[in-house]
Amino acid sequence: SPTITRYEVAEDGSLTPGDVLSFANQGVSDLADDAVVFVSPSKAYFRDRSQLQLISLDPTRMEILDTFPLQGLERPGFITDFGNFVLQRDGDIYFPMTWYDEDEDRGPEGAALVRVQPDTDTIEVTTDPRCSGLSVGLLAESGDMYWFSTRVTTWWRANPTAPGPRDCALRVRAGETTFDPSWELDVTTRTNGWPSVAIVPAGG
Repeated sequence: SPTITRYEVAEDGSLTPGDVLSFANQGVSDLADDAVVFVSPSKAYFRDRSQLQLISLDPTRMEILDTFPLQGLERPGFITDFGNFVLQRDGDIYFPMTWYDEDEDRGPEGAALVRVQPDTDTIEVTTDPRCSGLSVGLLAESGDMYWFSTRVTTWWRANPTAPGPRDCALRVRAGETTFDPSWELDVTTRTNGWPSVAIVPAGG
């Protein structure tokens, strides 16, 4: 069922299930394990890929606050999905979007980045034609964000009837909120055509 459960943590570390929040009335049919983005004890977002919407909730009171459709992200003939990584910088939330067909063996050109301002629930979507399959993110100490294509582009290039795009990365500079038009990392050229999968530091 489309529900999430809040667990209370005791002093000895044991977990006790508590309140349950259902998204059934919001039409949710798919729960991914990385779908909830926590902002504060009283604010979180559920990323609903089945309907391309964000659902804001209070994770302490376990109440739904509002819903926000993500407009203009559909691509004809392809499934729209959220990237694996979510980065938070200067109080805002960033995550990429990706597209693929039902067999996951090809995708369209282009990338999209969603920026959410939790204080006002403002959503900004920017697109870029240079990269595809963006999913993995890295927030550098400088404040620059980097977004890398993931293994799906390798699968796409293995399709002999529709060769896929190269592996690549885009940047969002510190103090800015959209892709930097002056910078792009062409990973496939640097690896002489061999496939690559982005690996980033986890800290500690």
